[in-house]
Amino acid sequence: MRTTLPFVLGLLLTVGGVHSQVARLSEHATGKVEIEAVPGDTLLIDLSTNLGRHSASGVTVFLQVPADGFRLLHAESTAGPFLPGDLFSEGVVVRNEEVEDGASYIADGHRLLEFSTLLGPAKGRGRGGSGSIACFRLVCERPTAGTISIYHSPVHESRIVLADGRTEVPFYIAEPIEIDVDLDTSVMPSAWARIKAQR
Repeated sequence: MRTTLPFVLGLLLTVGGVHSQVARLSEHATGKVEIEAVPGDTLLIDLSTNLGRHSASGVTVFLQVPADGFRLLHAESTAGPFLPGDLFSEGVVVRNEEVEDGASYIADGHRLLEFSTLLGPAKGRGRGGSGSIACFRLVCERPTAGTISIYHSPVHESRIVLADGRTEVPFYIAEPIEIDVDLDTSVMPSAWARIKAQR
């Protein structure tokens, strides 16, 4: 029963116009939202946005990520799960962590993550257009299935901070990522494995 209100609110926020501010999730290498993997694969997941008509000085995004059968890796350079993207590369990362009491708000078997970044009070602080907000890595530990989604509720609101540094507007939310981890699935090496192989 506790998930009913966030579900309805999230459903409303998925119906956005073409000029609306949209947050999206996808696999880094392929852009896919339906991922097939095998145990041991490390998935690199992108969080990106199209800001539409808005100019933004920052964002706050909450993600619901599966915990059962998946292991979250922390980025060495940030001490948190997220590696900041290019859109707000000059910003200050305010939050990069798992929400401590997140399990009390979301579906069983999931964890709640928060990424928040803000540009400083200088001229030209607004950012527009499309770009990467952040990315994170998830290890598939055993055969299972899971969903990664952008989370939105009255308590944890995924939103944009506009260029004035005060006004906030909610994101419209694109479709979630569906992951199927199967021993019999034949897949190419994961995005993270390919990146490491190039070093």
